[in-house]
Amino acid sequence: MLGGAAWDVESLEPVTVRREMDGTETEMSFWYVRAQRRTSD
Repeated sequence: MLGGAAWDVESLEPVTVRREMDGTETEMSFWYVRAQRRTSD
């Protein structure tokens, strides 16, 4: 996914956030990605 841009994915976790918006309960889901730029030695 990020390999061509010289990034290494350290972790990939699904996250769900629940909130009330305009009186309606809303659920948002997304991926939390932690990545580190590869160094060229």
